[in-house]
Amino acid sequence: MRILLINPPFLSNINFEHISPPIGLGYLASVLLNAGHQVSILDAALGVRRRISKNRHYIGMDWEDIGKYVKQSKPHIAGISCPFTSRFEYAKRTVEIVRRNAPSAKIVMGGVHPSVAPEQVMKESGVDFAIAGEGENVLLNLVSALDKKEDYENIRGLSFRKDKDVVINRELDLSMDLDSIPHPARDLMDMESYIEQPVARWSWKKNRQTSVFTSRGCPQKCTFCAVHHINSRKWRGRSAQNVVEELEILKREYHIDSIAFEDDNLTADRKRMREICRLILEKDLKFTWCTPNGVAIDTLDRELLKLMKESGCAMLNLAVESGDEHILRDVMQKRLILDHVREIAYMCRELGIAANAYFVIGMPGETENSLQRSLDFAVSLPLKSIGVFIATPFPGTELYKWCLEKGYIDVKNYQKQFYDEPDNSMLHKALIETPVMSRQRIEWWEKRFNKEFWKHQYRFNPFLRFKVIAAKVLKA
Repeated sequence: MRILLINPPFLSNINFEHISPPIGLGYLASVLLNAGHQVSILDAALGVRRRISKNRHYIGMDWEDIGKYVKQSKPHIAGISCPFTSRFEYAKRTVEIVRRNAPSAKIVMGGVHPSVAPEQVMKESGVDFAIAGEGENVLLNLVSALDKKEDYENIRGLSFRKDKDVVINRELDLSMDLDSIPHPARDLMDMESYIEQPVARWSWKKNRQTSVFTSRGCPQKCTFCAVHHINSRKWRGRSAQNVVEELEILKREYHIDSIAFEDDNLTADRKRMREICRLILEKDLKFTWCTPNGVAIDTLDRELLKLMKESGCAMLNLAVESGDEHILRDVMQKRLILDHVREIAYMCRELGIAANAYFVIGMPGETENSLQRSLDFAVSLPLKSIGVFIATPFPGTELYKWCLEKGYIDVKNYQKQFYDEPDNSMLHKALIETPVMSRQRIEWWEKRFNKEFWKHQYRFNPFLRFKVIAAKVLKA
């Protein structure tokens, strides 16, 4: 069968938005290709960048050009990615384009939003099917069933229509051994377009960088995270040999010199991480690597950090989240000891690993005092940079359930902002309001957090100001 996999355009609040290769679609493509199907990938997020209003930029191909591509492809099946709830509107528009230009094609939507809200996707988008969780087995089984005109009703993770009803199979299919999945079909992507972008992920240097996923799932129970709807809380890792084999291919075929490990929990298995580092050293791959998606601090120690540095680790993003013990443990339900955070941050500086940190502010229970404690903690750490985000009650999270139950979100305003605003700006808008903390106050604290942190940084490194200004000009 002919299958077209599409990554839709999206909105951003900045003109320069780093576009990563759609690795998820690459995995789907490789599995389908192995089964003998004809597959193509259209990354419609690669294309024009134009300002459509203040702080709103359209990122991707024109809709007319997307339609032409779909029409020329003549797909039997079109798979559309919806990685974030905030991209649902453009995913729906992509469905319309496919319907108009390939009316006989069956349309499938997968990603985070179809995983947390399959009923909404089925009722509002006009798709024939929605996939929850990991899609390789689900899509492969669906394609096989459609090809052979067989029954698909018992496929785990699949939503579909039966008569006038929507049927949701909620059980996720997590049966695939990750080493059995072929490496992503990067040959179906325009890799140079990703590599040649002016700035790499979390870097001011120009590198030939690309993204790699070495594991799936996360055993943590952070209340603001919905990743378990995709990969569950059961962590599964590819073998060190399998990972390094992919790294060798990237080095040989694409001349990559920087890797962004995008795992939700790269170092969950410390033994495996040590083996990955040792193999990188044995094979003399000579590239740097970083962790833009964050790394679990409680998995790190001096021995592992030293080996990571030797294997090319240049930067770690530490998932700190809060400097207040109550918010961290009782509200976020994050297993983390702040003294250990401080130890790891200083170890990174000692070993020559640039440490950044993520902080999430504005959780229910947040107060002026808890925010000040977080700010004081951030300033006390030897960090290169920080990412401060306002707690966003994403559908499917415990945070979302709490906020609904307690009336902490304005549902009408929530829906409008979630579906109308760029997804990266969503992380900097306060949607939660509690009796002790207004939305306006949370947004004020975000500005103060950044201002005080950078004031502290400039005091000890005056030349850093020029680097930051240069980075902002580049992204403007």
